[in-house]
Parts: sequence; structure tokens; C-alpha cells
Amino acid sequence: MHFRRGTYLDLASEYAEIVESRLLELAAMRSEAFFFDSYHMPEIGCWGGAFEQGFVSETGLAVPEDASSESYEAWIRYKADFLTAYFEELSETIHEQFPHVAMVISNVPLAGLFSQQTTTQLAADDIGKSEFTFATRFDEDFFESHPDVYEPDADFRAALGWTVLRDASDGAPPHIWMASFPNEAHIRAFTASSITYGGVANIDVPEANLLVANDPEGTSTRATVAAGMALGNQLSGAVAGKATATEVAILFSESQRDALPSLASRCTEAIGPVIGAYEAFRTEHRSVNVIADWRQADPDYDLQRFEFVFVTQRSTLSVDQESALSQFEASGGVVIENNPSWQWSTPNGFTESKEALLQVLNSVLPARLQSTGGSAHVHIQMHVNPDDATDRTILIANDFRFVQSLRGLGADGVINDPPPPIDDLQLLLSYDAGFDELTAPDLIATDVLGGVVWATQKTAEGWLISVPEFTEAAAIHLQLDVSSPATMRQSEQQPLQQAVASEMIWSDDENWLESNLEFDAADVNRDGRVSALDALVLINHLSRTAMSGIGGFSAKVGQSGESLSTLDVNQDGDVSAIDALHIIKRCRSLGDERVALFSAPLEDDDHDDHHNFGIN
Repeated sequence: MHFRRGTYLDLASEYAEIVESRLLELAAMRSEAFFFDSYHMPEIGCWGGAFEQGFVSETGLAVPEDASSESYEAWIRYKADFLTAYFEELSETIHEQFPHVAMVISNVPLAGLFSQQTTTQLAADDIGKSEFTFATRFDEDFFESHPDVYEPDADFRAALGWTVLRDASDGAPPHIWMASFPNEAHIRAFTASSITYGGVANIDVPEANLLVANDPEGTSTRATVAAGMALGNQLSGAVAGKATATEVAILFSESQRDALPSLASRCTEAIGPVIGAYEAFRTEHRSVNVIADWRQADPDYDLQRFEFVFVTQRSTLSVDQESALSQFEASGGVVIENNPSWQWSTPNGFTESKEALLQVLNSVLPARLQSTGGSAHVHIQMHVNPDDATDRTILIANDFRFVQSLRGLGADGVINDPPPPIDDLQLLLSYDAGFDELTAPDLIATDVLGGVVWATQKTAEGWLISVPEFTEAAAIHLQLDVSSPATMRQSEQQPLQQAVASEMIWSDDENWLESNLEFDAADVNRDGRVSALDALVLINHLSRTAMSGIGGFSAKVGQSGESLSTLDVNQDGDVSAIDALHIIKRCRSLGDERVALFSAPLEDDDHDDHHNFGIN
């Protein structure tokens, strides 16, 4: 019996057939998604039904009375395997007739890696669902009962749980749920972190918030929900059509974990090294994938997309897994096995083990993305267009450990303060293969949230990106300007600040210009002059397409509903931030008397070689 939802129904009984029949009826009525929440079956029970009979028949064991019974672990593993098989069959049945229907399947116990209540294969049945704080909730109370064991930071443990779900679903964005946010800072940080790691920020909106004039006590206010959704729309638009980058992988072996005799040995030998390696790689902003052992053993799984794979204990791998790793090494990939001397379970040992692992990694695979400034808990993730590796967006989430739900406040009712804004973060992105400081094209950066466009600085090591100040999140879209000379003068690399002005929207009916007139390509609004207004029109267009999910901050000519031919300044077939930069360069070429109408130096002495552009 669930304390709120009532009696669980046995999915091993005829009830499952009724569920399947009703879902097919709903799909035929054009339902687009089904959400299977909670735990699907009781944590302990289902006594006396078809599920119990199946367990006794297949295992020969007695049904456990509680978690202390000898048969308890066999019971929960049987349940986990049953749920995986049940949803796999249900997914195949529904998708055979209605392939467009999404199935979001709760897999919350997986978040902490400790629980055996569910498996990674359950996430593979379609799209996984978890909850924001469940990585620390589903640790079997291990750290509480073992105070001598080091407990890694909650933000990296949460991100690891989301990554496991995402990669078990072969990249399908997991739904990360949370409700009852105290204020806008908390909901924005939740949204930023969930999307940064390739997830969906599943903001709970209580019906009561929509039906009454005043926000009910204990729920997120409508203003708070609106703030979270507004940020979510911006961030999701910025990474539309992209996937988290692939660089290094960690093998999480459920079979190795389950074969160990105790919770303590599972933590120190199987789970601890995975958590430690993940935190080590992510603190250096490496793009990390977590591979389940069954997926890595699949001959169709593309292990070659990675350059480095970390395994906890290679001798425990299956023949198929070992064969796949050997082929990976033969093709030039690097496999590193956890060193038994790395003591992940103590504070000093955790730090020393991280440093030792990173020393090995950096010796064979130099970091492509580095940072200075910020804090140790700033989360930076590259998202890449699978059809164009040069089309990249970097999402950045500030420290989100402060995030709370009103449901989880302590007796004192204290609401955590957010961390301070980040104003000193710089990123260094290594040049793509075949480029150096002299030959590399300009890298155009667009601050998705702030509307600033600029050409990044080229250094001997790579492109230097100065991230604008942010509180909870930043999103930087990057695009190579292959049409620009590699030796472009640094004085020409000027930022464009989007002005606070009414958005200009025009249609064919409003285009009063004669078709036979000739215009400067940078005069995108066809008013007979090139000015910052032209850049503003273009940036507003990019903002609209990003919010609607059309190609992020770049669009092919003819892709959206309106004509883009006049916006494609450099005539490369794409409308992007590069076109905005060409407008600025064209403005400067026309002479200072025109530029002075809409330019003013920045007050920051550290940026005295740049100018703001706006409309006063």
C-alpha cells in the first residue's frame, strides 16, 4: 500500500494486459507520451500474488519478510529484472504500432548506484526519469552508517546519476523532476544544472497554482515557475539538435557490484571508484559518458567514439566486454583500470586518487577545454551538433548544491542562499585538428542569454573565451567563421551588445523596397544604410529561432517560415552570429563618423580593446 496513492497492482498478473490494452487505446487517440512514475511495484511487498508465485517457482527461495531476510537481495534483483523485461515488452508493443509515442519510465533508485531495485536496462526501454536529490537519497544510508567512509560532493553524485540514465537510454534526455521551489534562484539553478547535463528540467506545476488566485502555501509560486521555464526555454533552444560531447567513458558494471558480498565492498570496490573517476573528470570539464556493462558488451555499440575508457576491475568483465576493450585498444583507444592503491574511501585518499587518475589521463589525452576563474563547483559541458562538429554550445551551471524543495526544509525552515555570481570565468578551447594560432579561423561566440556576439581571442594554445558574468547559468554558442581571414586584426574583433529595444519584425507585405534596387549585403533591414540596427534585427531573429527550437543559434536559409536571404550577410547558406560580426566589421569599414553614432567604449579597463554596440 502506497502512503498516498493506494494499493499497488501486480504487474505480473492479468492487470498488465489491461494496462497494455488501455495504453494502446490512448495512443490510437493521439496521445504522444506516457509517464510511468514512482517505483512501479512495492519496495518490499506484492505478497500472495502472481509476482510472489513467480519468484518462489524460479528461485526456490522463500519470500522475504523484510529487508533483513536472507532472500531479500534475491527478491529485489528478481523484481528489478522483472520490471526491465515488463517495460521492454510493453515498449516494443506500443512502438510497433505507434513509434512516435514516448515512454518516460521512472528509474529513481538507480540515481545513487547503490540500490539494486532497478537496473540501467530499465532506462533503455525508452526515456529515464529521476529526481533531483535522489542520488543522495538512494545510497542505502551507506554514508550515514559508515561515517569513516568519505562521502563525495552531492552535486557530482547527482550529475553522475543523471549521466547514467542518459547514457543507458543511448543519449535520450532523462527527465529530472523536482517540485516546490522556495524562490527563483533555486528553480533557475535546478533548470540550469539539469539541462547542462543533457537532461530535461521536469518542473512540477501543481494544479492548485493554476486554479486559484493566490499561490497555495508550500508550492512554487507561479512567478517562480515562470522563471524556471523561461530559462529552460532559452537553454534548451541553445542545444536543440545537439548532444553532449564524447571524450572519456566510465564503465559502470552492475554485475561486478552485485557479485560483491556486502554493501561496504560494493562501495569501495565498484561504486566508489566510479564516483571518484566521474568527479575527477568533471572537475576538469571532460565530457563523460557512463557505459553500462551490458551495453558495452553489445557488438553494435560504438566504443570507438571515445578516446579513453576507465574500468574498475578488468578481470571481472565478460568475454564479450574484454573483446570489445581489446579492439578499442588496438584502434588506438586507451583503457585505464582502477589502481588498487587508489583509496577512494577516505578524504585524503579520494583527493590523492583523483590527482593520480588525472595525471594518467592528461598524459595520454590533453584537455580540449580548460578554465580559469569560477569555482570548483562550476559545471561546464560541451554540446555538439552530430552533423557538424564545429557547431558547438557550451552550457555552464553555477554551484547548485544549495537547491532545496519546500518539502525538504528542516525544522528551522532556513532557505539556502545561492552562491555568488561568477564574473571571472575564462575558457580555453584547443584548436581543431589541422589549425594553429596563425591558420585557425575566427571562433564566433554568442552569449545566448545576454545577446552578446564577439570573436574570441586566438592564443598559442587555442581560442580564449571570456564568459560574461552570470548567476545561475551561462550558454555560449560557438561557430567557426571559415569565411574570415585567419590573420584578422585583433582590433576588428568587436563585441555586439543587443540593445533593449522593440523587436523589428517585417513580412513580405511590408517590404516596400523595389526588387531591382541594389543594397549593401550588411544592410539587412534594407533602409539604405548599415548600422547597429541591422545587427539587432539579425540577433532578434536568432533569438526567436532558438526559442522555437529551430536550429539553436544558426539556421539554414529557407529553414524557418520567413525568408532568410537578406539575413545571410556572408552568403554561406547559414544565418548565424557570424553574419552579425560581418555587419559590425562593415560598419567600421564605413568610417568613424558612422560608427560613432552607435558605439561607446566599455567602462571595464580590462576590456579597453572592445566596444559595446547598442541603440540609445
